[in-house]
Amino acid sequence: MRDFTMVSPRIWMSPKFWALPSNEERFVYLYVLTGQHQNGAGAYHLPVGYAAADLRSTPVAVTAALGELNQAGLIEFDPATSEVLIVGWFDLCKPQNAKHYEGVKRRIAQLLSARLRDIAEADAARAWAECEAGRAARALQAAPSSSQRSMSSVLLRNVK
Repeated sequence: MRDFTMVSPRIWMSPKFWALPSNEERFVYLYVLTGQHQNGAGAYHLPVGYAAADLRSTPVAVTAALGELNQAGLIEFDPATSEVLIVGWFDLCKPQNAKHYEGVKRRIAQLLSARLRDIAEADAARAWAECEAGRAARALQAAPSSSQRSMSSVLLRNVK
């Protein structure tokens, strides 16, 4: 079980969130985002009976709410494997380094649902590529340009 997860305050301004039929679905969505089964890949096995017990609800009500969340585009749910994928997970929770990314990939590889695994792998790879591109851009900004290096070498020669 994770000790921490990020949930954006933007959730309270989300049209998809407020378009859900009732607070029951909103409550289940918050549970999907923050519950004890959730992991760093944003895709995990969620036994409906466990969720119902945690939420003090019924399996029928939780299953219906998961269906509404799926239909709203907030999650992808595979009832055959009882696995959930949080749509947009990597928009907020990108892998922070290579070791973290490898751990995310291991979690994703454990998914039984090929459909959810394919989606999660593509989302994680996109997020990792964005992180790497950002790192490269920051490194370029921090490194002196070739004209700055040339000027520095001229100045150093003139000082000698």
